Parts: sequence; structure tokens; C-alpha cells
Amino acid sequence: MIFVNNPSHELSVNKQKLRRVLGELSLVFDYSIISLGARLNFC
Repeated sequence: MIFVNNPSHELSVNKQKLRRVLGELSLVFDYSIISLGARLNFC
């Protein structure tokens, strides 16, 4: 891996990482909401 000492490149990489993390978090959040709703419906 070549380290590029470039703030804008670093920023874009961080944005991509952040977007990926947010995507995973939203997926987990949606899944937990759906499973919680299903549990409440079955009660």
C-alpha cells in the first residue's frame, strides 16, 4: 500500500469509510427495528 500524503485524498478515503460505516449501521438499525416490530406483533 502506497501512502499518499495528500489531504484531499485522505479526506475522500475517510468519506468512503464513513459512508460504509453509516450504511452498515443503517442496515443494522433497520433490521433491529423490523425484528422488534415483528416481536411486538407476535406478542
